[in-house]
Amino acid sequence: DGSLRIIRTGIGINEEASIEASGIKGMWALRAHEGDTYDKYLVQSFIEETRVMGIEGEEFGEVELPGLDSAVPTLNCANVQFDQYVQVTQRAVRLIAAGTLQLAREWLPPQGLRISTAAVTPSQIVVATSGGHLVSIAVALGELREDGHMSMGAEVACLDLGVCAAPAGGPSVPVTASSGAEPMALEGAASRAQPPAGPARFLATGMWDGTVRLLAMPALNEVARRVLGAEVIPRSLLLQRMEGIEYLLCGLGDGHLATFLFDPEHAALTDPKRLLLATHPVTLRRFASNGASHVFAASDRPTVISSTNRKLFYSNVNVKEVNQMCPFHASPFPDSLVLATEQRLIFGTVDAIQKLHIRTI
Repeated sequence: DGSLRIIRTGIGINEEASIEASGIKGMWALRAHEGDTYDKYLVQSFIEETRVMGIEGEEFGEVELPGLDSAVPTLNCANVQFDQYVQVTQRAVRLIAAGTLQLAREWLPPQGLRISTAAVTPSQIVVATSGGHLVSIAVALGELREDGHMSMGAEVACLDLGVCAAPAGGPSVPVTASSGAEPMALEGAASRAQPPAGPARFLATGMWDGTVRLLAMPALNEVARRVLGAEVIPRSLLLQRMEGIEYLLCGLGDGHLATFLFDPEHAALTDPKRLLLATHPVTLRRFASNGASHVFAASDRPTVISSTNRKLFYSNVNVKEVNQMCPFHASPFPDSLVLATEQRLIFGTVDAIQKLHIRTI
């Protein structure tokens, strides 16, 4: 018929809804209560404030959560154990009761220091403060308890609490495969990737000195270190398990992705590789689709990282530029991802991995 068709391999995002929004720096989904199936709230961080959108009946719009500090940007936000929320900002860690939506406890960094980044699981919080200090905080009912400190000797750029969970009462240092450590649990076909079922065994840190370091939890003892080999700061990292293999993935400020194989038994990082994904900084977020875990690399060339036959594959996404991504498993938008572009907030579902996309021009 004289038309030209472009055929490419990649992943399609099937857009279900979109909202005009710009300037989003981070997003997190919250369930109303710890045991709920569906997410209810979408927390959005901007350069000078935090906003929350929520589902009320058949309406989805802006709401207020009284316990959240909306006057500052948010660094991390999540459901935690004992039916509570955690919000981390530059000036505090706030513990909020889900039942009342009121502030239950607040942890403040030492005077003169600000929180720069944070990692959260249902039972643990690790924050990095200015000056390169790490503080580990245990989540209890209405309490935030400091249980570890470490000075890193350099500023911390990003953190992730690993998906390798220690068994109840188990050691906090590398253990053998027979110890009963379990991988990250996935909820069927839901888009939300579940955090470790128990206390995380490892903390990954990306440093402003160009290194990535692994620390054993909860003592925060360094067990591995690798130099990235370029004067580029890691902007985002994940300890991620895919098809039974543990990886450390590092999104860099120049658009590259650095990957390592991670051996939890010996706390070793091996097989370093580097791949150019984009030209802008890469932000990594985990999600699940059809029972398998994947990683979304948000940037000017968004990419989904998946594993097939125990090898990593990189698939383009049919959205030109994505600044932030958040899994959102809500009743009106089941098994969805929320994508923040420069001007829009897109709610959509994910096509099959490695699908052929044909476009007629």
